[in-house]
Amino acid sequence: MGELSRERALYTSLVENSNDGVVVIQDGFVKFFNKQMFDIVGYTEVEAYNKPFLNFVSDKYKKAVYEIHLARISGKKVDSRYEIELLKKDGNTLPVEVNDSLINFDGRPASMSVIRDITKAKEVDKIKSEFISVASHQLRTPLTGIKWFSELLLGNKAGTLSEKQRYFMEQISASTMRMTNLVEDLLDVSHIEAGRKYSVALKKEDVSAIVREVVKRQLILAHNKKIKIKISKDCFKKIIIRADKSKISQVFENLIDNSIKYTKPGGKISVSCKGGSGGVVYSVKDNGVGIPAHQIHRLFGRFFRGDNVRNTEPGSGLGLYIAKYIIEEHKGRIWCKTKENRGSTFHIFLPTV
Repeated sequence: MGELSRERALYTSLVENSNDGVVVIQDGFVKFFNKQMFDIVGYTEVEAYNKPFLNFVSDKYKKAVYEIHLARISGKKVDSRYEIELLKKDGNTLPVEVNDSLINFDGRPASMSVIRDITKAKEVDKIKSEFISVASHQLRTPLTGIKWFSELLLGNKAGTLSEKQRYFMEQISASTMRMTNLVEDLLDVSHIEAGRKYSVALKKEDVSAIVREVVKRQLILAHNKKIKIKISKDCFKKIIIRADKSKISQVFENLIDNSIKYTKPGGKISVSCKGGSGGVVYSVKDNGVGIPAHQIHRLFGRFFRGDNVRNTEPGSGLGLYIAKYIIEEHKGRIWCKTKENRGSTFHIFLPTV
């Protein structure tokens, strides 16, 4: 057996014995399933080969899968990892994670997808979400009480505080606020995942005015860290979109707060905007610590914290997850360009009226 034949046999053996499903799609049709893939969907080789791959995708995800496959084959840059539901032969659906790559199959471009069953992971996520929801609701009441009594004491409602007492109360109040914000983030996540109680009320708003208000609120925090925030002149032009003001404010608060948090003293942050076809793109750029390359695909996931900041900066890892949901509810898009130790630039596209 020649060297090429041995390598091909080894490759075939690895694919066939993989714990994950492997499928090759060319021109939208199935050209190859490994053994695990047949087990996952329940179809035979005759029933699967040369059939449209969309036949094995649930209706909910057909359009998204079609667009991703078309974009990848045409050479466009798209996410290689995403989640969908497959449609099994028995009519049931199966949640899976897909990891795509572009390959050459019989001399022509094709897409090879590694399919992983994430049923158990979804079940664990559901249990975690239910726990988060219950725990967050239970924490909310005592935190409200602590916050209220702290404000009374700081307002000298129980007598004048000494300088030392006031300092201690300010620390209690600040810690309570951080905890309250965390609880609110946890509740937002549980509402998003349950598809309830997280309504986005859209009306005409000047998004540039919203951004400027957020920057103004963040200036003190930036000043304390000797960080300069520069806002471009284009951000002073009125730009009307259909938006939920409080939710859009929440997104920009998160992005600018993160930039300040993860940028060293003396650093720079710039906020800019650029109009385009049918919308506007706002950018928040910093020269902070950036995000490790191997973790970028997890950036907008729940509880994500970069390895380079996990033990140095406090945070829940929920802000960007919530921000992505809010922007998508506004029919927009959020993405990031980053390099570790060089900084990050977050871009947000929002459709204009």
